[in-house]
Amino acid sequence: MSFLGHFHPLVVHLPIGILMIVFIMEILQWRKPENNLGKAIRLSLVVAFITGVISCIVGFFLSQEGGYEENTLLLHQWMGISLTLFTGISWLLYQKNLIRWYRAGLVVLFLALMITGHQGGNMTHGDDYLTAGLPGLIGGEVKKINSTPVAAITDIQQAQVYKQLVVPVLANKCYSCHSSAKIKGALRLDEEKHIFKGGKHGTIIEPGNAANSEFIKRLLLSREDDKLMPPKDQEPLTKEEITLLTWWVESGSNTSKKVAELNPDSSTLVMLNSFVANHGTTPAQKHEPEALSAVFEKTVSMPDNESVEALRNLSVLVSPVAQNSPFLMVSCVNFKEFDNKTAQLLLPLKDNIVWLQVENTMITDDALAIIAQMPNLIRLNLSATSIGTEGIKKLQALSFLEYININHTKADNKTLEILQKINSLKNIYCWKTSVTPEAVGIFRTQKPETNIIQGIENL
Repeated sequence: MSFLGHFHPLVVHLPIGILMIVFIMEILQWRKPENNLGKAIRLSLVVAFITGVISCIVGFFLSQEGGYEENTLLLHQWMGISLTLFTGISWLLYQKNLIRWYRAGLVVLFLALMITGHQGGNMTHGDDYLTAGLPGLIGGEVKKINSTPVAAITDIQQAQVYKQLVVPVLANKCYSCHSSAKIKGALRLDEEKHIFKGGKHGTIIEPGNAANSEFIKRLLLSREDDKLMPPKDQEPLTKEEITLLTWWVESGSNTSKKVAELNPDSSTLVMLNSFVANHGTTPAQKHEPEALSAVFEKTVSMPDNESVEALRNLSVLVSPVAQNSPFLMVSCVNFKEFDNKTAQLLLPLKDNIVWLQVENTMITDDALAIIAQMPNLIRLNLSATSIGTEGIKKLQALSFLEYININHTKADNKTLEILQKINSLKNIYCWKTSVTPEAVGIFRTQKPETNIIQGIENL
């Protein structure tokens, strides 16, 4: 059945072509009865009926493979059966010389042929394939098939990886063949549960293993390979889009985390910023990729391995920002007991640390005296700690600090006054603090180039 079903696209065009010839011959016969095309019309109707029956049978076989939107499939199936029956009835009416009824039936036959063919096209190419390139009726623009934009993103680190980055790529390049409208290969990519379920050949994603994920393999095939996705007659994914999807799968294929939670390296951040800049909602919302900090141009010695291991033995996460890079990201997310004393362990690595996460730990203002000795620090997360204004004062010497999170701390309006003096700051998060909206307004007026976020809805 599966083998024969694949002949449906070939066989179905036979009755269509033959019926079109019947319509043309009938018009010629009607205008000039002396053409004497009666025998040719009768023979054509018989052949159209026989090939129509065969087409219905192999079409039924093909439908058993699944992968088609059910309502569209049922409509196409019954319209095809009706079309074949009408063909047989038209032949019978012609045989009985009931020409007026035959010609009326021929009009119905023509309409049924158009509707049936259209429904078949919808299943093959998607339900908007026919109208995708048409301009609007009144001064509208041409509808683009691939037009789902990336939502406006002001801070790439806070972007939802799956919802804001991955889904727009899937919608633009994959939904036309793998969604509720058309389920090619029994695979849908328009919902999370279907993505991880896979298609008729099994699962397509191995979280954390992009190299063995069929989803990524198909994107990397040559343009001549028949298994390439999307097919070579459709718009291919850009290098950025493929890199994004590969990184997402390699990072665990999580559908709820933000970019920052996946700890991207510096090259990935550049790629993500470039992706957002090139796929924004409108040209006005596009922006140039954020330039890498000047820190990365500095020459720094490789980190001391013993110092790194001392931190890792406490379950502190320590990793380079890129392969063979001397710069480090340090996170205490798994070591909540991190305090002022253990902060001393950071000093041997003070020149290497560019990203430090000590949120939800036991540090106080005294620990910030140690952090202030990290000349290359770019990002600092102090949320949910006991730090306050006195500690923040010690950070004024950090000339490369671009990001600071003081959510749920003892920070107040005076803290903002101090942070205002750090010219390198680009993003400040101060939700659930004593910082007032009035102080935030003043800050924004005086430092419009710095993004300050006070509400949870922006996190």
